[in-house]
Amino acid sequence: MSRYCVPIVTANSRIIAPGFRLDSPGYAQISQNGRYVLISSSSQLSLIDLSTGGSRSFDGAVVGRLADDGSVLLRGRTPIDLVLHRPNGDRLLTTTLPYSSIFIDSVASRIVYWYSPEYDVDLLPKGWALRSIDVATGIDTPLAEGKCPLEGCPPLRSPAIGRNGQQIAYIGPDNRQIFLVTGFSPRPLTSAESYPEGFVEIATSSNGTTLYAVSPSNRILKFDTASGEVAEIVPRSPFVRYSSTPLVPGSMAVLDGFALSEETAEASTDPLPISLAGVSLKIGALNAPILSVAPSAIRFQVPFETPTGRTTIRLPNESPFEQPDPVDQNLFVVQDWNLRFVDKRPDLYPFRQAAIHDDFQSPVTFDHPARPGEVVHLYAVGLGPVSPPVATGQRSSFGLAATLLKPVECWFDDDAPGSKWKPLQIRFAGLAPGEAGLYLISVQLPAAFLPSYSRFARLDCVPANTGSPRSNFILPVVR
Repeated sequence: MSRYCVPIVTANSRIIAPGFRLDSPGYAQISQNGRYVLISSSSQLSLIDLSTGGSRSFDGAVVGRLADDGSVLLRGRTPIDLVLHRPNGDRLLTTTLPYSSIFIDSVASRIVYWYSPEYDVDLLPKGWALRSIDVATGIDTPLAEGKCPLEGCPPLRSPAIGRNGQQIAYIGPDNRQIFLVTGFSPRPLTSAESYPEGFVEIATSSNGTTLYAVSPSNRILKFDTASGEVAEIVPRSPFVRYSSTPLVPGSMAVLDGFALSEETAEASTDPLPISLAGVSLKIGALNAPILSVAPSAIRFQVPFETPTGRTTIRLPNESPFEQPDPVDQNLFVVQDWNLRFVDKRPDLYPFRQAAIHDDFQSPVTFDHPARPGEVVHLYAVGLGPVSPPVATGQRSSFGLAATLLKPVECWFDDDAPGSKWKPLQIRFAGLAPGEAGLYLISVQLPAAFLPSYSRFARLDCVPANTGSPRSNFILPVVR
């Protein structure tokens, strides 16, 4: 560590045991048998024996969990050196490969570590490896290994180690499936065919006969490691983070989160379904039509009948867990108008800015910029009701234009010296034909652009007679 840098630990820990209570700065961890507590602070490490109340302090950087006899793994002087700090004296150990993360069993008999190619050394492997060290002999043995893609090694998850180290479970970095190691030979416990989503966390019972696993969809499964039998303890548990788009009656919106669906699907019916791939959504007491679902995002239409003001969003599901507090506290607000330009694409998260050329065949880009006098099309959300009205969940007709009840004004700025905002002629503003909750604004650009070194101009649309342009759309143009 640089002599100019001093680590500062700002966490505080409270330790409570029969006849014992302590508030201390630093991070605390407890041994599996509940006897020892290790507190890591900026200045030192403190080990407390809860059975006697005695403690001792020492220096070092902890790299593994606390064992039942009070043993602590500390980082050595080099990337392959370890110090096993024990009450009766330290033990120096060496790993064959530099360790990126390291673990020890409860009785301090076996150490398991991950290697990933963080060091640019030709003699070191370019893939990941899982290895173990027998503490009694110091022998380092390979358990599993694999290659890393060009973009780098995937995350290496914490393995689960039985109390005496005889059984190890780990999540394969390549496919996120669970493997068991009894002795030194790994075997798969799960397969991508049965669990395509994979797993993100595992824990084992002390005797290694039962393993608990958490999936990316927040499912909790219980495995019998001998028979392979599995029981689902908790089903998929959706977690809503926020809405990345405004909630406006009649408009399309996107809800972000985790474990929102089991699969990816897009609605093709007219009207839109209120349930898609087993996913449904309620805004207040109203069912919201679903356009598409994915584990991380739901694209839906806010019903035209939704009242403005604070509301709740619910995803009915079988999980015993409730939505987090921010959702229960009315995190979401329905507004009567909030224009956002979007990018209409076939993916499930389309909310980026883009303009379309006059013929609707290609987007406006710096390689294919807009021309003077051209009509360009802008997709948007948040523009509210239309006339004639279109029912919630119904796609807009190609034959009968549904135009905005609240008119808009669109403005153009050349982004050139001395340029000012000038109004644009609006050719159409309403629901995009064939779409539900997606709006289309077609504007005609000026017949000539002012000279400028800039390769783009600025464009914005605001409610008529109520607002001023904000320069929130960048439009590549021909100079």
